[in-house]
Amino acid sequence: MKTKELILIGLFASIIAISTFIKIPIGPVPITLQLPAILLTGFLLGSKRASYSVLIYILVGLVGIPVFSFGGGLSSVLSPTFGFVIGFIFAAMIVGLSHRFKINIPVYIFLSICAIGVTYIFGVVHFYIIMNFVLDTPYSLVGVLQVAVIPFAIKDIISAIITVFLAISLTKVGIGLNECQNEAV
Repeated sequence: MKTKELILIGLFASIIAISTFIKIPIGPVPITLQLPAILLTGFLLGSKRASYSVLIYILVGLVGIPVFSFGGGLSSVLSPTFGFVIGFIFAAMIVGLSHRFKINIPVYIFLSICAIGVTYIFGVVHFYIIMNFVLDTPYSLVGVLQVAVIPFAIKDIISAIITVFLAISLTKVGIGLNECQNEAV
C-alpha cells in the first residue's frame, strides 16, 4: 500500500471514532454522525481500504480506548449494540463497491440502503442473542426491531442520502482514492 492510502485509512478510522460522539439532538432519538462516517469512508476509500479503517476503529475500541458510544474494552462485545459495530465493516465494504462505477446517484443510494440493511441484520442478531442468552432479558425479534431499528431507520436513510451527495462533492474535488469516479467528474 502507498503512504497516502495508509494515511487515509488511519485518518478515516479517526473520523469514525470522533463521529461516534457528535450527536444532533433531533427528536427522541439523537442523530449521530457514525453511520455517515462509515458510509463516507466506503465511498472515498473503496471496499478494502474502508474495511481496514473500520477494523482499526474496532480494534482501538477493543483494546480499551473508549471510542464506542458505549465505551471500550473487550467487554464491549457483550454490549447489545456491538453487532451494529461489526456490521459497519460490511457496510463500508458494500458502499465501497461504488468504486466500480462512475458517479451514479441511484446506484450510490442503493448501495447505502443495502449497507444500512446489513448493519441492521448484524445489529439485530447480536442484540437478540445478548439480551436473551447473555443478559437473560427476554426480547422477541419484534421487540428488538422496535428498540434497535425502527426509531433509527428513517434518520439513517436520510443521513445516507445526504452522505451520497457529500461523497460525490468530495470526489469531484479530488478527495478519496477512486480513480474511476475521479475520471467521471
